[in-house]
Amino acid sequence: MTLARKLRVLRAQEGLSIIEVSRRAGIGRDTLSDLEHGHRRPTMATVRALSDVYGVPVEQLLDEHRLQIDRGPAHRLRAMLQNAAKVTQPLVEQSDEDIQAFRQAIARMTKTKADAAGSDAYFPDETSVELTAEEAEIVDMLLAQEQRRRVGTPEKA
Repeated sequence: MTLARKLRVLRAQEGLSIIEVSRRAGIGRDTLSDLEHGHRRPTMATVRALSDVYGVPVEQLLDEHRLQIDRGPAHRLRAMLQNAAKVTQPLVEQSDEDIQAFRQAIARMTKTKADAAGSDAYFPDETSVELTAEEAEIVDMLLAQEQRRRVGTPEKA
C-alpha cells in the first residue's frame, strides 16, 4: 500500500476531516491533500506529525516508501557537499597552474551560469559533474584552501 493510500485509510478509520487532521498535524490542508493523492513527498517532520495524529509508528507509514521522503535541507546540503567533493578530490592532485585555471573557470561559470540557462560549457566532457552555484563556491573555497596550504599561507578567519 502506498503512503498516500495509507494516509487516506487512516483518516477514514479515524473519521476525521482533512481539515481536522491538517490542524492536528500542523500542516496545510492542501499539503495533506497532496500527500493523500501522492502529489507531494512529505518531510520527516510531517511524517512524524501524522504518525502522532493517527497514533501509529512512523515505520508503519513509511514501510517500503522511505525513498519518497524529502529529508529537507540537511539532506540537500549533504548531497551538495558530496557533489562538490567529487569535483574537488581529483583537482587537489593537480598542479598549482591547473588549480588556478579551474578556479578561474568556476568564476566565469558562476558569473555566466544564469545567462547560459544551466549549460556547463567549461566542463564539456561527459564525465564532468554539473555544479550548482553553491557547489561551485564550495569547490572554489576548497581549492583556495589547498593553494594556501601548498604555499604555507595561514587560513583567513
